[in-house]
Amino acid sequence: MRSDAAPVNFIPLVYELSPSHLKLYNELVTQQMLEMEDGTVIDALTASALYHRCQQIILNWGVFSDDPSKVANGIELAEEILDEIGEEKLVIVANYRMTTTMAHSLLARHNPAMIIGGLSD
Repeated sequence: MRSDAAPVNFIPLVYELSPSHLKLYNELVTQQMLEMEDGTVIDALTASALYHRCQQIILNWGVFSDDPSKVANGIELAEEILDEIGEEKLVIVANYRMTTTMAHSLLARHNPAMIIGGLSD
């Protein structure tokens, strides 16, 4: 940040998944655990894949439920904040391209800018 810029407000916001979204999240984890109980060996790859799917389902409810009309509470919260702050800026940080692309699309009426970091080969 520039030294002459106004201070940044960093306010972590906690929200709950809707009951049906939480149910889908729990089903994803349970399904993975059942696959492991049937003899599948948990290894670094399996654990990593489950971790990444669990991270992505939080804001990509529509993708994981195969219903694009499902919008996560986190996106609805961002909409509320953007409506409240008017012309002020809101920075949303996401770790996955699927999430940044989805948020950019769903928040399009606010004319968002999107920055996606590169990935190495």
